[in-house]
Amino acid sequence: DCKANEECIVYNGKCATACEAMSIASCSGSSRCQVSNNSGTLSCSTQCGLKYTTKGPCDQDTKCMWDQDKDSCRSACAEINTDNNPTLSGAQVREACVQVGQCGWVNNACRQKCQYAHTAQQSCDNDAECAWDTSAQGCRTKCSVIPGETTCLANTMCEWQQEQTKCITKCEFA
Repeated sequence: DCKANEECIVYNGKCATACEAMSIASCSGSSRCQVSNNSGTLSCSTQCGLKYTTKGPCDQDTKCMWDQDKDSCRSACAEINTDNNPTLSGAQVREACVQVGQCGWVNNACRQKCQYAHTAQQSCDNDAECAWDTSAQGCRTKCSVIPGETTCLANTMCEWQQEQTKCITKCEFA
């Protein structure tokens, strides 16, 4: 009996090995599991989207975040890294990060974009990589941490300084 064995679960009507009982190699290859790095110790757990179907419980799990664009739970941006994805190169992890609409690559790490991470001015202002947009009443990525011209120009608070090849804050927002 599948349910009698604590290392097994019923998945899609069949008995399968629980993610928590898998090796890291098996976990990395499983579409229903995710590798997590807990203070240097790798472990395997069920993917956020299978574990949670509503926003509240999803947001309470620090390894997960609610994707409002897809109305589903997914791995938090910070979980997209080479430690949790040992089969991916640094460039592949960066690409995986920017493919998620709510995530951005800032200072060589995947993090939730400011407009999703902060809905109040105080928490936005307390984040060193974010700035409050007074005209739009929303949190934006600080111009100084934006790496390229295209991304810079997509932020209404920023302008690209060609001579120094850097993104700067427009005077009206400084």
